Amino acid sequence: MEYKLEDNVEKKLSLNDIEINLHEGRVGILHSGGADSTILLYILMSNLKSVVHVYTMANKKKERWNSKVALEVIGKCIDLTNNNNVIHHSYFAQEQTFDSLFGGSKQFLNDLDIMYTGATSLPPDEDLKYFSNTTPLYDKRNPNIKRPVYNDKYYIPFFNYNKKDISELYKLLNVTDSLFPYTRSCESLTQFTGHCGECWWCEERKWAFGKT
Repeated sequence: MEYKLEDNVEKKLSLNDIEINLHEGRVGILHSGGADSTILLYILMSNLKSVVHVYTMANKKKERWNSKVALEVIGKCIDLTNNNNVIHHSYFAQEQTFDSLFGGSKQFLNDLDIMYTGATSLPPDEDLKYFSNTTPLYDKRNPNIKRPVYNDKYYIPFFNYNKKDISELYKLLNVTDSLFPYTRSCESLTQFTGHCGECWWCEERKWAFGKT
């Protein structure tokens, strides 16, 4: 029988105006340790009966800190959800690029029914003009384009929402103070703990949450 993504949707969550399909079965999530993928992981761990397989790419150029942050975040999600039904996997690259991140993750798809990702849209253009850094991946995160949330086995429920919408999810689920501080979005190549406060990703985080 041909597998169809909709076959294993257990239920749908509506959080603010964001609808999230909860798939049961062999479930994976790409998790960077950042705010977007973390709240998605928390939602899955709070609602699924299935094992959640968490995949983090660690790259040498950034001292492989993503994997270290992800491990701390997963531990906090376990504490908050009282759910130990999670397995963490790391995969490796010399440098993080779009192709190494998503291309590298394709090797796991045969073991999964669904792979969640926490990718979001960019802030609106009228706000982007006030950012001091050049916006990365504008073509892939264009805030003016409605994008499909399913691509093969990848499911991207936040793809048409921006980080301010994610900030509202943290508030709605009452985890801004308990979970958000464990996340890290900074892409500095010289600072590997905390937030530099200067890179584009720090600017986006401050724009959405009012803090890094």
